[in-house]
Amino acid sequence: AVEAVVAVMRTHIDDAELQQAACVTLVYMADDNSNNRTKAGNAGAIDAVVAAMQGHIDYIELQYKACLSLVHMITDNADNRAKAGNAGAVEAAVAVMR
Repeated sequence: AVEAVVAVMRTHIDDAELQQAACVTLVYMADDNSNNRTKAGNAGAIDAVVAAMQGHIDYIELQYKACLSLVHMITDNADNRAKAGNAGAVEAAVAVMR
């Protein structure tokens, strides 16, 4: 299921509402589920979320949901923290705060 969410995010990158819904879905999938956090990282969910943030910088609610999904995916997962760093998640989050 995580892979399907990432595929939809990649296919519909220009649809801000879909990107927001996908981020919310990732929050629920990764919340208190280490297996789904690992699957999300392996499926490219972190890259997809960062791309959504970068592509929709003025969509504040999406930015909030994207940050929340990143937090859930990196919690207790060192590999995902590294992937987030490499994907530019910190820079994307800082851009939101400006």
